[in-house]
Amino acid sequence: MSFVSVQFLLFISLVFLLYFAAPKKVRWVVLLAGSYFYYIISDASLAIYLAITTLSVYGCGMILSALNKRRDHRLHLLTLPETFDVSGETDAADKPVKHGDNLNMDDEIRRERKKIRSKTDISKRWILLLALLINFGILAFFKYSGFFVSTVNSLMNNFSAGASAETFDLLLPLGISFYTFQSLGYIIDVYRDKYNAEKNPAKFALFVSFFPQIIQGPISRYDQLAHQLFAPNKFEYERFKNGLLLILWGFFKKLIIADRAGIIVAAVIPNYTEFSGTEIGIGVFMFMLQVYADFSGGIDIARGVAQCLGIDMAQNFERPHFAVGIGDYWRRWHITLGTWMRDYLMYPLSLSKAFTAIGKGARKRFGRDIGKMIPACLAMTVVFFAVGIWHGAGLKHIMFGAYNGFFIVLGIMLASPIQKIQKKAPWFTSKIIVFRILLTLGTCFIIYISKFFAAANDLSEAFTMIYRTFAEFEIGSVSIAFLSKIGFGIRNFYVLAAACAVFFAVSLMQENKIEVRKFISRRNIAVRWAVYYALIFAILFLSSDFGEGLGEFLYAQF
Repeated sequence: MSFVSVQFLLFISLVFLLYFAAPKKVRWVVLLAGSYFYYIISDASLAIYLAITTLSVYGCGMILSALNKRRDHRLHLLTLPETFDVSGETDAADKPVKHGDNLNMDDEIRRERKKIRSKTDISKRWILLLALLINFGILAFFKYSGFFVSTVNSLMNNFSAGASAETFDLLLPLGISFYTFQSLGYIIDVYRDKYNAEKNPAKFALFVSFFPQIIQGPISRYDQLAHQLFAPNKFEYERFKNGLLLILWGFFKKLIIADRAGIIVAAVIPNYTEFSGTEIGIGVFMFMLQVYADFSGGIDIARGVAQCLGIDMAQNFERPHFAVGIGDYWRRWHITLGTWMRDYLMYPLSLSKAFTAIGKGARKRFGRDIGKMIPACLAMTVVFFAVGIWHGAGLKHIMFGAYNGFFIVLGIMLASPIQKIQKKAPWFTSKIIVFRILLTLGTCFIIYISKFFAAANDLSEAFTMIYRTFAEFEIGSVSIAFLSKIGFGIRNFYVLAAACAVFFAVSLMQENKIEVRKFISRRNIAVRWAVYYALIFAILFLSSDFGEGLGEFLYAQF
């Protein structure tokens, strides 16, 4: 059931009605029933994998909490005795206590406490490993088994082995990456004793399956989302209205911008050999636009639905194409994935014994400044390798991650020299509008190049497309004939251009700290409703059926 369908609008209308009509104590049950109904209707045959993730993570979480409680209880029983001075004091019975005996007792208790913690940590690591293996195993099987088999076949053919394994294509469960990462973030937090495991399996099932976010995120944290899901949220007109506006804005980005840009992408990218270098470049630029409008539009719809229910979900995009560097871009793009990678991969790697040892060795050999950077650069390299693999199996995805990781590492290495330059030349900063524009354009160009790897079928095609785009660049070669050739038409061009102008204007307002929905709500009633009707009619009359495959979200099966 697509977010941009009449069925979905009817479904959420029914959920809203039942949710606010239900007794407050059982409103979360309405959300649970609605979430599983939505997933089963959308992907009934693969709902079993959602259930496996839910049950395995719930069970492992309960075991981890039990281990934490048993450890705390045993530590509580080992309270340290009162410590006395060397001068010697007496207890309540006026018996002299030797300071040396007291120290020996303290040491024994400390050793016992350390032993208890060590044993508990070993048991906890095994439970965490089990949860990670089960769920990352399912994810890897669906996303990477086909790539693995084809790679093995290629190697066997190279060695003339004369045998090959059967290749197969698996239909990915909807949102498998998103609900897997969200669930494993929860289990890692329980392992770290950040909070206790959820005791109610049905409530935990709601956290994993909450229908607005399950298809493409955002990847929520338990301590941020769960209490809102289980709270008896009241109907609030302002929140409901703002939620509806966010849904409409998501429809606008998806149906008018993303799907229209997708026409050009679908015509050019698979058939790039039939087009000029400039036209290929335009196709990749449209892909860049399509991905952003599609993904962020879907997130807006998800967050808008949740807001109507009184639930605030995490922000996932903060105008990434206004970034002034690659690091800044990745802090604004798919924020919840970035913070997940930071908290559960980069920080543990950076603080691990191996990376600490590398840092110490590097400081001795290269000096303090470079020695501090090397562990961070290595951790970032691993993180962006994981980001590339997350996007899919194949060399082009690895290259996508490596390309972005290179510029992130370069930014880390240049941070200190740039700060020194800025001290001597204060005008050399992104606060100066000219430099900010140049930095933003440079960042967008670097990201644009990375989209060739994401758009192409494979790595060799990506390099060919990059070469032809710049070697054959002739802006004069683009004409109305190009639009006719791909079946786009001049009307679609004007609609897309106007929609992008609106999108840019709204983003510019947000970048300047203007809350657009509040800004609109403060206008007089005529202006407010003119904006509302303009948005509704644009969605109704400017988003038509663009062909097979369009209308679905690009990240729905990540």
